[in-house]
Amino acid sequence: PLQNEIQNIIGVSAIAAAREEHTGALFVLYVGSARPDTGKSWCGDCVRAKPVIVQALSAVKDCLVLEVPIERSAWKDKDRPHFLRKNKWGKVSGVPALVKVGQTARPVGILVEEEIMDAVMLQSLINAMVAASPPHSQ
Repeated sequence: PLQNEIQNIIGVSAIAAAREEHTGALFVLYVGSARPDTGKSWCGDCVRAKPVIVQALSAVKDCLVLEVPIERSAWKDKDRPHFLRKNKWGKVSGVPALVKVGQTARPVGILVEEEIMDAVMLQSLINAMVAASPPHSQ
């Protein structure tokens, strides 16, 4: 059974708040929003990637996934690039995008589009250290 909790959120402040409350693995999943006529994402890659992500993260103990739906018209607007494309918190060049969030509420890794479908890359992101400790000198 899937033990991950998926929440719809928008904004870096919500990510920071989630990090304060949740000490386990934290991921942000950016996906195309659902179309009203089908209930499925407008983004075909998102539709294909989401089950892969859910399955991969289902084995992660104490995992929280924050899902951020992206509206198609805002994402595709060439005159006004979507704020996530230039966001200093973690640039998202495409959807779907999976971001692993470290203990300081900053990204420690990101996979975008077809990278998510690469099992080795996905497992590497999942296993990435959340908070790197400086090496001990002897």
